[in-house]
Amino acid sequence: MAAQVQGGLDSVVLRLAHNDPALTELRLAYNYVGDEGGTGVGKALTTNQLLQKLSMASAHIGPRGVEELCKGVAHNRGLQVLTLYGNQVRDEGGTALGRMLLTNRTLTKLDLDDAAIGPRGCVELCKGLAKNRTLLELNMQENDLGDEGLTALGNALAANASLQQLALGACRGVSYIGLTFLALGLRRTSKRATPVRLTGVDLAAVADTLGLQATTSPRPLDPPSRAPPRTASVRPRRAAAARQRRRGLTEVRNRDGADARRVEPPEDAASAP
Repeated sequence: MAAQVQGGLDSVVLRLAHNDPALTELRLAYNYVGDEGGTGVGKALTTNQLLQKLSMASAHIGPRGVEELCKGVAHNRGLQVLTLYGNQVRDEGGTALGRMLLTNRTLTKLDLDDAAIGPRGCVELCKGLAKNRTLLELNMQENDLGDEGLTALGNALAANASLQQLALGACRGVSYIGLTFLALGLRRTSKRATPVRLTGVDLAAVADTLGLQATTSPRPLDPPSRAPPRTASVRPRRAAAARQRRRGLTEVRNRDGADARRVEPPEDAASAP
């Protein structure tokens, strides 16, 4: 049974805390829940084991509310779907979500569309995603993930064994570098029974241009670094001179550097030790 905010948020939180068997789906979307409400719901989820779906989309929740909510979800054993799109999750909330994914064992769908998550928040979230074994769907569309965030997602996908769908449409601050490492991570899921299905991003052009089909390295997807500059060396010239002496040839130049010619050394010089 789905319930919306009727009679105030406090009454809903009370029902959650007391494991109301009629409350399996809770819709708080587009209500003013705020950080205080997010904290209350999080505390109720520490004892509730019957709620399966929780929607708090565009509920005016900030990083602090997300952090407190995640504390409850982390140890909850019934919640399967969590929707937080349109809230100000930010990097602090992304860190809390990463910690939650490390311990939660029931969540299968997480919606973070347009949640103001930046590169750092994505990196921290991916630390939990890499070790999570139950999440099947992740929506991170319309966030400022940048190349750093996409590289972290590529690493997480290479380690994760459960995720099946990833939505990244309209993510900002992304270049071919981030897309490349994301593609490498996706490629490593191709051997799984259910490879990850990516939506919102077309990687075909990147894969063809950079020859990703030939990449099989098991190394973590670290950001590329510039190759060190080549330094001049005199060893090749000395080696060439040594080869000439072994062949018995000597190069003779005039003092002005012109008219170089090769002459055979005398037999006694060639046979000298």
